[in-house]
Amino acid sequence: MISSYSVWDATGDGVPALLGKQRPADVIPAGLLGLLVSTGVWSVRRVLWHVERLPVPEDRGDAVACLAPHLPAAHLGEVLAIAAAITEPPVRAMALAALVPHLPDEQRTIALRHATAAALTSRSSRISALTSLAPHLPEHQRDTVLRPDVTAILDASFGENRMFMLGDFAPHLPADLLAEVSAKACAFTDEDRRGKALVALAPHLPTAALISQAWAAAEAITGGSGRAKAMAALAPRVSAERRPSTLQQALAAAGAVIEPHARAETLAGLIAHLPDDQRAAVLEQALTAAAAITDHLYGNAVPVDAIAALAPHLPAGRRSAVLGRTLRAAGAIGRENWRMFELSRLAPHLPPELRTEALAMMAGIGREQWRAAGLAFIGPHLSAGQLTEAVAVADAIQDAYWQAHAIAGLAWHLPPAERTRAVAALTIVTPER
Repeated sequence: MISSYSVWDATGDGVPALLGKQRPADVIPAGLLGLLVSTGVWSVRRVLWHVERLPVPEDRGDAVACLAPHLPAAHLGEVLAIAAAITEPPVRAMALAALVPHLPDEQRTIALRHATAAALTSRSSRISALTSLAPHLPEHQRDTVLRPDVTAILDASFGENRMFMLGDFAPHLPADLLAEVSAKACAFTDEDRRGKALVALAPHLPTAALISQAWAAAEAITGGSGRAKAMAALAPRVSAERRPSTLQQALAAAGAVIEPHARAETLAGLIAHLPDDQRAAVLEQALTAAAAITDHLYGNAVPVDAIAALAPHLPAGRRSAVLGRTLRAAGAIGRENWRMFELSRLAPHLPPELRTEALAMMAGIGREQWRAAGLAFIGPHLSAGQLTEAVAVADAIQDAYWQAHAIAGLAWHLPPAERTRAVAALTIVTPER
């Protein structure tokens, strides 16, 4: 997560002398903080001084989360104290949860205690806070801490359909609680809720009995994409002797889905599990569905979700053509923020020559905010030569904050010496003295 904060004029009592003079209203992306520490461009002391004084709790929480993996062990106690002092309970819980994997045992116990208390006292963001905390809870606490909120998700009114959150909790639930959750999901009379719950739970059901129960509940859905999606999620998980027939049932259900986007994505999820002699035909069926997507928000068909799901299954001879068409459709989106978002989502699936084209499209975005965000998103997917081009595009950004935002997304993928140079050269980074 990228956030920002003001770097105010560093004068007065208690301000470290090493800070020197700062320009009022300078801003630093939280994602840059770990780079400042790891490259040595700024000292840990300087970075922590800034984090401790951030006036907005959300910014302080983001900064702690970004810094946690990069701090030397000697400074973990300091950042733990900063996180524990955040006044907003859900922000405090999520910041502490980000710290937990990096702490020694004694500090981890303290962090978990503070984080659990903060998550449980949160009102507006309790479930989100507990989701971030769940992987770190000791086994003996999970039922007590997680049961009320999992129950709340299942009992939510139709207008608060949060079934997808079950997938975040499911890997961390005790076996008996997971079985209860699965049984309640299977018993939903609202078929939309049942289908969404089964899709969320499908990868995490641990026993053949629970999978069989869920499959029966999916089969009983009377129609629509919910039935097909639930069957497609569960079919690969049934017992080996039943799997061929369940896959064919799921395939028939997916092929009958009317809405092209849902049909393409559901078929895409099945391809890898089908017999070899069926895969090519199902791929064609899914590509035909993707080509029929016409009701997109952008005013023209840009089936990025569907094509991204199909990309791993495209034969080498067709990969560039199919992905190239989708890339150019995304590049033709009029609004720059939407264009940046779709290019970013497509980038991980592009072959090298199309990533060069995508980088050029990002570089051509006029508004520096969206150009910088796009560069940061595609950075992990660029080759060494493409990274050099992307850094040059980032360096040319005039706004100091957005220049730093772009470099924060690119620099981790550079060789160490180039990384340090890129960070030290930022307009926003004043050297220590």
